[in-house]
Amino acid sequence: MCIKTADNRGVLSILVTVAGLSTLALFVSGALLSIKSQANNVWLIVHRVSPAFVVIITVVTLYLLVSAHRR
Repeated sequence: MCIKTADNRGVLSILVTVAGLSTLALFVSGALLSIKSQANNVWLIVHRVSPAFVVIITVVTLYLLVSAHRR
């Protein structure tokens, strides 16, 4: 995966923003799941998928940072 340095900052900004939003979704869905009247399948799916997004995005971001540093 070769990304030019100028494009790298934009991609990293988007990845960090999506990781932050996924983390926020994890906390919000966890809070809503703890309220018994608000618990439903949609929040459970969001709560289960958000950590995977955060891990994947973090790995890709670290890869891009390390590969940009090596140049």
